Amino acid sequence: PDKGYLIVIDELLDYLKRRNTMELRFDLGFLRELGEVCKHSRFRIMSGVQEALFDNPNFGFVASTLLTVKDRYVQMVIHREDIT
Repeated sequence: PDKGYLIVIDELLDYLKRRNTMELRFDLGFLRELGEVCKHSRFRIMSGVQEALFDNPNFGFVASTLLTVKDRYVQMVIHREDIT
């Protein structure tokens, strides 16, 4: 009861790249809502992506939606040199 709940998603970018335009918009909306929930609860979500998600030119057509998602998450960049 004194702990939170953490969900970890690996390879999120691969999943999002396979979605069609409408599915991608729904998925990004869901991620935005999850970010809102995390702000006021002990629920947390962490995802791994191999390249920058929020600045990715492949998602330029949903750039405004990505910005609303980005505002609700913290990015942590792990450089190749940091991995052992």
